[in-house]
Amino acid sequence: MLLLAGCSSSVVKTQYYTLQVRDMPNGFDKKNTEREGIGVDRIVNDKATTKRIGIYPIKMPDYAKHDGIVSLSEANQISISRKHIWAGEFEREATRVLTANIRKLYNQSTVLHFPWSKTASPDVLVRVVVDDFVGVLGGDVRLAGQLELEGVPYVGESRFLDFNFDVKPSEDSLQLNKAKGSNQEAYKIYVSNYSKLLYKLSAFISNNLSDIRDQ
Repeated sequence: MLLLAGCSSSVVKTQYYTLQVRDMPNGFDKKNTEREGIGVDRIVNDKATTKRIGIYPIKMPDYAKHDGIVSLSEANQISISRKHIWAGEFEREATRVLTANIRKLYNQSTVLHFPWSKTASPDVLVRVVVDDFVGVLGGDVRLAGQLELEGVPYVGESRFLDFNFDVKPSEDSLQLNKAKGSNQEAYKIYVSNYSKLLYKLSAFISNNLSDIRDQ
């Protein structure tokens, strides 16, 4: 998670955030990923494919399409921050990170994101529709929706899957927030959890892509 401080004449400066592509944990096993609060299974890609994989832009719910970072109150009311802002367009950034994560996890250079060249159109298409991508500052954050893999396991076939992931605050995060009483620190942790959830989704997709069969 990268944080950029914006220029402002007010006492509280506007803070800008971006999602991060995550490096594979050392050894990439479930124990290591759980230590990072990710908890995804090992990626098994021993069936290398020559097929190109295309990632369509992620479709986010309307409430997530704001410059300000969105969070929930305890009463499930939506809050849109005016001082904690995405540095780029949120859907585009999420798609960029998802594509880069899958490229690393699946260990294939032929993972493309839309728009792609007409001369290098993908053989397998990945479509992601998100129903929920939000959480409580200092609390749980959730990512849920539907996934379509067109061309898995064979050309002309599609696989439809639901996903539902969450990240719970670690003890360190809770203690840090209490000790500092820092709203800025809470947002840094919150955005970091967004990146962790995209990593979970990337691993879920990569595991299912391992079923691709060349014909």
